[in-house]
Amino acid sequence: MRFSLALAGATIVVAGLSGCTASSVPGSPDTAVATAEAQATASADATPESTLTLDELHESYIATGLPCEWVLTENVMSGSFESGVCRNSENTLNTFATQADLDGLLELNEASPATNLFLVGDLWVIGSESPEDLMTAQTSLGGTLWPADSPFFETD
Repeated sequence: MRFSLALAGATIVVAGLSGCTASSVPGSPDTAVATAEAQATASADATPESTLTLDELHESYIATGLPCEWVLTENVMSGSFESGVCRNSENTLNTFATQADLDGLLELNEASPATNLFLVGDLWVIGSESPEDLMTAQTSLGGTLWPADSPFFETD
């Protein structure tokens, strides 16, 4: 019995001297909590995916050569965070706070009898009645023409 206690005491002393604690033993509950906390902190500190502000979207849009006499508007699209309209073309520029908001807009339009045409990017949408404007904007902004199967986006 004395040998067991001495061995246990020596193990604790050696573990203490080497910096090994129960919380640093792989697989221990304390290690799992510390790892989860570190991952949560890393996620919170990570830079989110790049998204454009409405002003940046407008600047990128006009950099394509498309005209846009800019007017901020009430959120003209369902779920949009910020909206603006080009008065000279009625093209709309919209940003969204979440992907779910943007997806909701696309689902609403898909269920509509008259589907609108969009250029869809990372939490932003440009709406237009002119497929040519959307295809021109896509050359610089990227994004996806929506709905992709629209005959308006077919090129000869």
